[in-house]
Amino acid sequence: SIIARIEDPDRVAHAQLIYRVEPSTNTVSVPMVYGGAGYYHGAIPGQPAGATVAFHIDAVDYPGAHRVFPDKAPAGEGVVRFGETTPSGRLATYRLWMTQKNINRWAQRERSSNKPLDGTFVYNNQRVVYGAGGLYSGSPYHWGNYNSPLGNAANYLVIFPKDDLFLGETDTVLNLPSNLASDSTGVREQTAFWMASQIGQPSNHRRYHHLLINGVD
Repeated sequence: SIIARIEDPDRVAHAQLIYRVEPSTNTVSVPMVYGGAGYYHGAIPGQPAGATVAFHIDAVDYPGAHRVFPDKAPAGEGVVRFGETTPSGRLATYRLWMTQKNINRWAQRERSSNKPLDGTFVYNNQRVVYGAGGLYSGSPYHWGNYNSPLGNAANYLVIFPKDDLFLGETDTVLNLPSNLASDSTGVREQTAFWMASQIGQPSNHRRYHHLLINGVD
């Protein structure tokens, strides 16, 4: 189910959940049912494992004004994937879910672009940030190796909406250890940051995590 809190001083006339199963561009509209306390809900039918569904909400007040979520919809959509597994171990899992159109744009555009592409960011199984944006991070030294967000090893930058921060920040860099995993130990750079922090010197705050983009680790 998709659950949304929708309020309007002119009262909400009705709300619709509009979704499509990738890669189809055909949409299905589902009336959202009022459940009390300003909350509406609508259901997306179950899908096979690996399926990606893009959706947005269209609400109308009694004068007939429309409001949509995400606010860029239908150009920017919420994204949900079915049947993803959680990696073993105690590290956090970060997921970035994007439409195939945005994955293709990311792979085909200039690698140094600073324009984030819309997606949905998911932290473990407890936090979802719609309207997040992804792009490559790093210097031209690294860009030559990038061929797709789902291809060769890359570093990423994720931008968050100003009203939905992650760890209190509007952006976070997702880097492989050292220069594109050139540190075979995986902890050398982290150890240096820890040592700097212990003697009061500037250091990066870094967390180890699993990163999956559209199910690709």
